[in-house]
Amino acid sequence: MHRTQRKGAEGFLRALVSVLSAVARHAGSFKKRLTILEERLLHVEKRLNVPPTS
Repeated sequence: MHRTQRKGAEGFLRALVSVLSAVARHAGSFKKRLTILEERLLHVEKRLNVPPTS
């Protein structure tokens, strides 16, 4: 049972990755939005005095 669950999870993750990569390929504006989101996250982290996750 665990084996089939793991394979299902792996298949789901692979599908998710392929979808995300396709989206990233097709949308250059998507990357811009991502960088904007990252910058906002950095601002929030600085406000909360949380050490950067990287």
